[in-house]
Amino acid sequence: MKRTLCIKVSIVLALGFSLVAALLWLMGGSIASVTAAPAPLAAPNASATELHVCPSGCAYSSVQAAVDAANESDVIKVAAGTYTGVSARNGVTQAVYISKTVTIRGGYTTSDWDTCDPDANPTTLDAQGQGRVLYITGDISPTIEGLRITGGDSGKIVPCGGIYVATATTTIRDNHVFSNTAHRGGGLCVFGGTAILTGNTIFSNTAGLHGGGLLLNDDSSTLIGNTIFSNTCENGGGGLNLYESNATLKDNTIFGNVGVGLQLFDSAATLTGNTVTANTGGGIELTHDAYPLSGHPTLVNNVIADNTDWGLDIFISSPYLLHNTIARNDGGIHVTGGSSSYSTVSMTSTILVNHSVGISVTGGNTITVNGILWDSGTPITVSQSTTATVVVQNQHTGDPAFTSDGYHITPASAALDAGVDAGVTTDIDDHYRPYNSTPDLGADELIATTVPTDVESTLTYTDTQGLVTTVQVPSGAVTEEITLVYTPVETSTVPSDFVFAGHTFDLDAYRSGSLLSGFTFSVPVTITLHYADADIAGLDEDSLVLEYWNGSAWVDAACGAYDRHPNENWLAVPICHLSRFALFGEREYFIYLPLVLRNYQ
Repeated sequence: MKRTLCIKVSIVLALGFSLVAALLWLMGGSIASVTAAPAPLAAPNASATELHVCPSGCAYSSVQAAVDAANESDVIKVAAGTYTGVSARNGVTQAVYISKTVTIRGGYTTSDWDTCDPDANPTTLDAQGQGRVLYITGDISPTIEGLRITGGDSGKIVPCGGIYVATATTTIRDNHVFSNTAHRGGGLCVFGGTAILTGNTIFSNTAGLHGGGLLLNDDSSTLIGNTIFSNTCENGGGGLNLYESNATLKDNTIFGNVGVGLQLFDSAATLTGNTVTANTGGGIELTHDAYPLSGHPTLVNNVIADNTDWGLDIFISSPYLLHNTIARNDGGIHVTGGSSSYSTVSMTSTILVNHSVGISVTGGNTITVNGILWDSGTPITVSQSTTATVVVQNQHTGDPAFTSDGYHITPASAALDAGVDAGVTTDIDDHYRPYNSTPDLGADELIATTVPTDVESTLTYTDTQGLVTTVQVPSGAVTEEITLVYTPVETSTVPSDFVFAGHTFDLDAYRSGSLLSGFTFSVPVTITLHYADADIAGLDEDSLVLEYWNGSAWVDAACGAYDRHPNENWLAVPICHLSRFALFGEREYFIYLPLVLRNYQ
């Protein structure tokens, strides 16, 4: 979409109006001055009021006072600072009691109430060990964002130190929740409600039972893109505990917790694309699920790695395990049951490598495996009771050939094209799978093509929006055959003079399974990149550039002329070497000129 047309039209119209005004001036008469300006943005809720909180000089010096004064749907903006003090409400003590639908957002300054930047302007609610930080209750839908929640302590008997959500539907995003303590659920709890948690960092919280970082109890919450680390609970989930929960967890990072990283108790949750690593009590524990009453736990495209104890410990549970990578834990998968209740596990297209015991199954329990990669160092390590049932089909032995992150695979991997169809259409990075006719084993699907010396070749990547990126390699671009690998990644740094335009990826070359660092082509290779309107919102499409990371800065990747097609939302650019690439653009600016009108008498 050609957004820069807006700038040109604005200028032309402004100049036209100026000429008309000049003509009227020559004709004489009184003058009225009017300034053309952009139309105001529509407010999310026209009736909402904005309340400001700051340590001094504002209408409110505490968040609780602003909440008390607010009406439904009001927005409470909180300036940087540390806010302390608790109060008792309805028999509970906390820094802020919320029983109405409001938005509380931190990260502002008293000189700018339009822009929030929680990193630059830290906004801390500290209960100083005198009670919880936030207590949210009722048939309400509040939003909590951009805050630092700390110092909560609910005591030795009751749950939830940092944030307690009771029956409410709550959005909690981009907060830091740390150094809180409780009997259950040190950092955050959801009881009987529904929460949407996105982009939060939850760390250094402590509980005696059920969730050092989080406890989800009798809920249907959604957790996306949260980081949960260094929390402590040695009985029931150091990172988090799901208790009678149907939650959905996607793309969360759970690492370095004391206790098992994640425990599901009597829960039919769905876990997709999470990484669970380096926890001291094991990776994931599935116990006492209520199938057939509430369904199976389902784990898809997860990485469970480098944990002390079992990677996956299953007790009286019947999960579906699809395309997971389980690696380098003390033990791989432990399947056990009670005296009269047993586990029945279905596992498909799995990488299970580098364990002293890959699968251990006790008497009366069942595991069915279809598609698995064992590593050549400790192949086919199954320990089972004589009364256990273990069925293994389509097994492979070999090197998973991971990249340095320990779970993405390379062209040398024995997992490549070795999976079976499990009905899973994306991988841990939301790539479509299978890339070739058969899916890869494990959480990652490799996007790669062979590049010969004397034949043109094309690598094509289609993301989940249907946007296509192609890499066209002409004949003669390489002197020896290589495998070209495309890996979408996240951008953590942006040039000061540009804005990120939604696409970042690595292009790497391999030969005989080895990475060729700093690879250069003999002739230019063309990358054609399609983008969505949302990727370039507010950007001048004529300024879009594909840059590469040189190790310390972003530099224009083009070794020839750009071919831009803004009306069709794509561009093509020649490159000469491989690296990490990202699409950037300059902001689109509008020019508004004074408009002078003639008043006739």
